[in-house]
Amino acid sequence: MLTAWALCVDELTAELARAFDERQIAFLLLKGPVIARWLYDDGTVRSYSDCDVLVAPDQVGAAQAVLRGRGFEDVKSPMGHPRLESHGWTRAEHHVDLHSTLIGIGASPRRVWDALWPTAETERVGGVDVHVLSVPARALHVALHAAQHGRDDQKPLEDLRRALELVPEQTWREAAALAQSLQATAAFATGLRLLPPGAVLAARLGLAAATSPDATLRLEPVPLALAFEHLASTPGWKQRLLIILRELFPTVEFMRWWSP
Repeated sequence: MLTAWALCVDELTAELARAFDERQIAFLLLKGPVIARWLYDDGTVRSYSDCDVLVAPDQVGAAQAVLRGRGFEDVKSPMGHPRLESHGWTRAEHHVDLHSTLIGIGASPRRVWDALWPTAETERVGGVDVHVLSVPARALHVALHAAQHGRDDQKPLEDLRRALELVPEQTWREAAALAQSLQATAAFATGLRLLPPGAVLAARLGLAAATSPDATLRLEPVPLALAFEHLASTPGWKQRLLIILRELFPTVEFMRWWSP
């Protein structure tokens, strides 16, 4: 079942698909209608309010140019904050999240794209065929997304609960192998263990001992804990200095976004 707003987002996805196709920009549609059709075919409404797309790292600039040309504004880059992992773009009520990787993955964006694109499937959204993640990659993403948002965000947890019920174990094994190839095993396991059936599955997959400091800290409401972890894992004094400065003196744009 689709809401009026979901239909609006689907039309936005179709608009972007046509615009990206004109510029020969390949992309993968994440979440949104893909998750709704895959895990919520029982009639339950799974709402979504923005369009999440993943592009190859060498096409991020071209994708940004397309968005800018269609009236979108970059709402995150002007914040100058080093811990914002995606580029958010807005045009009135339309929102697009432009990704070159997924949170929880340690491999380079190039490696992520090279692993996910060849196995992509096709779905029709807004009257246009778009590429989406394969089912194992979707299972991996559902677990990573749950780990990203933690115990207090019920929507990713419900996605995970349904995936654990519906997805066969062999597919989860393929997701685990993909996680290992992308240096995402720890975050994948952390996400699974948020729910009891996921913890059982993680044990069967041999992931019981896998832990991720970043994913674990996202589960705990400790102020600046993620910032300290990011600082410790960032190479080079210049990059570390940037993190310190932006944590101590965030831009006005960032503060308006963080606490509107």
